[in-house]
Amino acid sequence: MNRQTNPYPKAQAMLEYLLVMVVVVVIVFLAFGKGGGGPIDQTRAKTKEYFDTGSTAIMGGYYDGTTFVKVEPNAVNGGWCGWTTCINHVRTRECACPRPSFGGTACSGDAADAC
Repeated sequence: MNRQTNPYPKAQAMLEYLLVMVVVVVIVFLAFGKGGGGPIDQTRAKTKEYFDTGSTAIMGGYYDGTTFVKVEPNAVNGGWCGWTTCINHVRTRECACPRPSFGGTACSGDAADAC
C-alpha cells in the first residue's frame, strides 16, 4: 500500500483555519448583528417591550420623545381563583385571579362554601 503524503500541509492547515473562522464570523453575525433577527435582537426587542409596558403602568403614561402622553389603564375586574381543598367541611377561594384593579369590580359570590 503506497500512501501519498500531502505536499502542502501548512497550506491545508491554513485553509481549514480560514474555513473555521468564516463559520464563526457567520454565526456571530447572525447572533449579534444589527437587524439579523438573531437571539440577541429578539432579547433586545422583548426587553424593550417589557420595560416600555412596565414603565407605562408605573408612570401612568410614556414619553414619546417630546412630550409625556398620559395613559389611563383599563379597569380589571376581579376573578375567583380555584377552590381550596375541603377542610372541616369548608372550602375557600380568593378573588385574586386577577385581583380587581384600576376601578374594576370585585368578585361576586361567596368566598367560602360548605362541602
